[in-house]
Amino acid sequence: MRTKLKDKILLFVASFMLIAMLSSCSTKDIEAAKQIEEYIQGQEQQQKRYTNIEIDKLDTQNAMDIIAEFASDKYKGRKTGTAENEKAVQYIADYFNSIGLESPSSLNNYLQPYSQSVTLLEETPKLELIDKDGNTIKNFEYPKNFVYTVLSDSTEDIQLNAPMKVMNSIADIQSNSLENNSILLFSLKAQGRSQSMQLMREAYPTKAGAIIVEMDVKGENSRFSDLKVIPMYSKNWGKYYKPVIGVDTLTFAELAAAAQESRNIKLQCSYRIDEKYKASNVVGYIPGADEKNKDEFIIIGGHMDHVGDNFNGTYNPGALDNASGTAAMMEIARVISQNPVKPSKSIVFIAFNGEEYHLTGSEYYADNPVFPLKKAVMINLDMVGSSYIMPLSIANGDGFAPDLKFEFLEIAKSLGVDAISSNITASDHTNFAIKDVPSILLINMDDMHGYHSPNDTLEDVDDKRLEEIIKLVLYYIDKKAY
Repeated sequence: MRTKLKDKILLFVASFMLIAMLSSCSTKDIEAAKQIEEYIQGQEQQQKRYTNIEIDKLDTQNAMDIIAEFASDKYKGRKTGTAENEKAVQYIADYFNSIGLESPSSLNNYLQPYSQSVTLLEETPKLELIDKDGNTIKNFEYPKNFVYTVLSDSTEDIQLNAPMKVMNSIADIQSNSLENNSILLFSLKAQGRSQSMQLMREAYPTKAGAIIVEMDVKGENSRFSDLKVIPMYSKNWGKYYKPVIGVDTLTFAELAAAAQESRNIKLQCSYRIDEKYKASNVVGYIPGADEKNKDEFIIIGGHMDHVGDNFNGTYNPGALDNASGTAAMMEIARVISQNPVKPSKSIVFIAFNGEEYHLTGSEYYADNPVFPLKKAVMINLDMVGSSYIMPLSIANGDGFAPDLKFEFLEIAKSLGVDAISSNITASDHTNFAIKDVPSILLINMDDMHGYHSPNDTLEDVDDKRLEEIIKLVLYYIDKKAY
């Protein structure tokens, strides 16, 4: 059935064509009117695919408005452990309440609290080039020129003023005697993660105070367009770590040249670690209307956290990563909760926290599920709707739930969504997959337009691409949950 809006559009088209004929408008004008009519007919044809959900009630602008909200200065990058992250958590809980989702009986107002370790900056890190008299020659800009990728095994602030030593290979570290607290300059431009880990192991027992590595973010083989801001959770490196700083190629060249002139580098980083920070996931649900099927669950999830404030007037908005997936999940929840026909299966909506800290929020949920996982499937939305042309990756953890992935690939094909198969484990679906829950990830794997930097803004999300991914999930629910 056509909505009032479409009736108005059709009335406009009919009037336009009549006026065109009476006033001898050009063939081009008449053709444009015909194209509008064909577009409407195409939209109606697509809507007929949805037999249970009123797909015309989808409001993509609502999802875009949520992304704009989360990417705003109010939330300063939503880093787990901050007041701004807690504001985002409450925003989602209030939204769930406003659209009529039920809070699980075991939770208080949708919140599932859990403990995790967080590492938080207390001021902007500093990297300075120092002359022989101790004067600052140059200040480098965080996070444009440098980022900390690993802190130290100490909880004390990093305060170093030391000479630099260029190392061209792992063998250089093994064969050189190093001054106390000297700072190694090491290029990983042509080397991979395994070399990076070996570097950690070799540098750990030396007298080196820190390591600076080159990250060629502008090179043709780079995965990233910007230096990547991360939560700097050092325990991920095991016992083999000292402070590690990543710098762009131009900064590395400048430091290497200064090292040859026996100049010092000054490092400052003030931070704190809270090993037992109380974070929260946000969980709402629509109970299944059918007694036979209500104990089957479709979980729609996405992480709401990102990597926070830079303490220099900039922050990392995380519009695509992952305000987009959170907003898509929230709009899917609104459409289904307000749909006249209720699903026979239960639909669970989860905004995960702590994803940037090694998937801690989803790990906690998978270990402590609010609803049984035995008859569940999980759909994870992470970085959806990139405004840059790329296919949607439909991914599972390597070897997990291939049937669900290929089912989504078929649905995408039928809806005209450009999608490819992938195996990606670095997101929240993985914690469900290892519990034998069929789980997939929907992602536009866009690392090249501001990923984990101040440049991941609302402009990185396209409303039409976001809409097609929301429709993809709604189509699955339409066919599987009713």
